[in-house]
Amino acid sequence: MGIVWGFGGAQRLRVDRKIPRVRSGQLLAPSPCRKYVPIGAWGPGARQPTEDSFHLVSNDRRPWIHLYIVLMLPKRRSIVELSQTHRRYSVLKGICLILLLTTSVAYGQEFPTYPDRIPSEFAISLLESRESNTLGAAPSSAQARSISDLGLALIIHFEGSVKNGNLHIPYNDAAGFCTIGYGRLIKKDLCQNLDLGTMRGGISEDQAVDFLKEDLSFARLAVQRNAVYNRDSNGDGRKDPIETSIDQFSALVSFVFNVGEGNFQRSTLLRRMQQDRNDQAAREFLRWIRSGGTVFQGLIARRECEQTLFRGSLAFGSDGKFTRSNCSSLGIATTTGDLIDIEMGEAQPQ
Repeated sequence: MGIVWGFGGAQRLRVDRKIPRVRSGQLLAPSPCRKYVPIGAWGPGARQPTEDSFHLVSNDRRPWIHLYIVLMLPKRRSIVELSQTHRRYSVLKGICLILLLTTSVAYGQEFPTYPDRIPSEFAISLLESRESNTLGAAPSSAQARSISDLGLALIIHFEGSVKNGNLHIPYNDAAGFCTIGYGRLIKKDLCQNLDLGTMRGGISEDQAVDFLKEDLSFARLAVQRNAVYNRDSNGDGRKDPIETSIDQFSALVSFVFNVGEGNFQRSTLLRRMQQDRNDQAAREFLRWIRSGGTVFQGLIARRECEQTLFRGSLAFGSDGKFTRSNCSSLGIATTTGDLIDIEMGEAQPQ
């Protein structure tokens, strides 16, 4: 037997479930899984246990927020009255309760879900590469051409974010993937199932933009890698690059970041560019407005703005900010059969 001071007095314990061995005078508290864990030490002068120190177990169904003070005697094992202890440790009980309530609130946090926030196909591929340690370092500005401020503002607008005050907080997107900032995927799982660490409380605007720029650096490189002709004029083993304006390049980066590099490689949009038919290439944007078999208004709006930027007709508003109303459309595909699902891609380029 051992001596346990619960906040109602000393109690004899019935041995029915073992817990880890503890030192004499330690404070114990049951955890949510009902295993007792040491949380501190009780007072100076507590006797040290002997080699045969015993296990202590619960003898009733007390709420697990109770603290216990354990005193183990090395020679004789009997109940000892712990006088004037209730008042002394009532403060500890209060502190413990506050900590437990705080923990309960933190880990019971509900994360918002946005069924209209479609995960970026490119962001999914980046996450998979990060998890398999095959992504490598982000390309530098020397390796990947930069996009315009207008292009970045367009992407930020359509990627969107969820904020609590000035902080970007984690949320679940349409696929049930935990996301933060401007489209940065954390894991292909719900936020409430993850240990988010410091990101649980949110990240700053600067951090959200930095995450996006890091992800976009790979999309910029992907556009450079694929926006090429099917010819090698110099005989150096590299295909000739397609000359694009900063607006065209920025529109393509937004497009690739949304639909994925593989879909861009197999697209009629790229074929039209390789044929130097950029006017027809611009019309291809509005075919990519489906996801999971559903046409999304958000995809229509994004494609209209990418198309307008590609044509060199997009500008910041009078307030110096991006505005969707400045985007114009050349029209959506005439039949639903012409529409492309960004999850599936184009079956056969035209």
